[in-house]
Amino acid sequence: MANFTLTHLTYAGAGLPTASVEFDPKFTVIYGSSNTGKTFLVDSIDYMLGGHVRPSIPRAEGYGQILLGLLLPDGRPLTLVRKPGGKSIHVHQADLRELSHATPDAIVSARRIRSRRDISHYLLSKLGLDDTYVRTNEGGNTELLKLADLTHLSVVTDTRMIDPNPPSQRTRGSAARTTARSVMKLMLTGEDEPPATKLPNAAQRRVQRGKINLIDSLALDLHAKLSRDQTPDELRDQLARLEDSLNNMARSLASESEQQARIVADRAHLAETDAELEARLGEVLDLLGRFDTLRQQYETDLARLEMVSEAGNLLGYFQVGRCVFCGADPEHQQAHHGHQETTQLHEAVLVESAKTHSLLADLRLTIQGLEGQRDELAE
Repeated sequence: MANFTLTHLTYAGAGLPTASVEFDPKFTVIYGSSNTGKTFLVDSIDYMLGGHVRPSIPRAEGYGQILLGLLLPDGRPLTLVRKPGGKSIHVHQADLRELSHATPDAIVSARRIRSRRDISHYLLSKLGLDDTYVRTNEGGNTELLKLADLTHLSVVTDTRMIDPNPPSQRTRGSAARTTARSVMKLMLTGEDEPPATKLPNAAQRRVQRGKINLIDSLALDLHAKLSRDQTPDELRDQLARLEDSLNNMARSLASESEQQARIVADRAHLAETDAELEARLGEVLDLLGRFDTLRQQYETDLARLEMVSEAGNLLGYFQVGRCVFCGADPEHQQAHHGHQETTQLHEAVLVESAKTHSLLADLRLTIQGLEGQRDELAE
């Protein structure tokens, strides 16, 4: 079976030293005393692979990106980049280990969504397991394999090592044991479960048995009534009542059929609406990723303009000879020539800075609006 390898976990932030842990290609043991960050590393890996709980320790404050490096089955590097608290993950087909503002090769959702544009489906597709099924209960029901079904087998904490439940089982319960056995079968043999239609569970089977018992009781009761000696008038009266009952049931059945048809039509409409919302959510996530990269570029440009503004006076006042602004030789320069050129440069920098600030403000409003749409669509 194909597999991918973790290479590093890195925390990066502007003005902060890069914090990184590198993993051995075969096996890595992380040990140490309490409160040294072991659990934080495990939680960070889970978070980068689609976990919902944001890892947090005081020393991680200020870091703007988490980078998880992988090697794909064919040996190509892959880096997942996620902002702490972010709902999307940027995928780069390169080995990145520092703060990155590069355009990602893909943007996927951290949580599983119906359109399959999420980190679980993305990585499983790289392993050729995106259409693999595992068994979920003893009744034979199956569901698509999730990335979380595999990751907990690769990252095992000391708590799970001493837990009475086997490490292959994520949670307690008979259903969890069935899923764990199915996943282990897949890992050891490469064989998954055939897709199965959803079968009734134990509670539904009990209800069905109750209905059968009720029908049997009604049948016995009717048989007892029919076995009695009745006159022709009584039988005709009984037949009339039965016909009335059948007519009432027919009308009720027609009404139920019409209601069912309306429900089916409403369900089809809701499914179409849901598909449109999923598609829009993917578009919003993609735009947020690109606009975030543009916002970082604007902030970088503003920092450079501020540096140019501060350095302009020094360049004008302290360099002797040809003008650093217009290239004029000393004999062609006028009094206060350098000061005038510096002032013009400063004014140009101010104009460009104001323009960039305006663009950045508009961009932030746009990002805020898209984040609102994303939250509404995610609900």
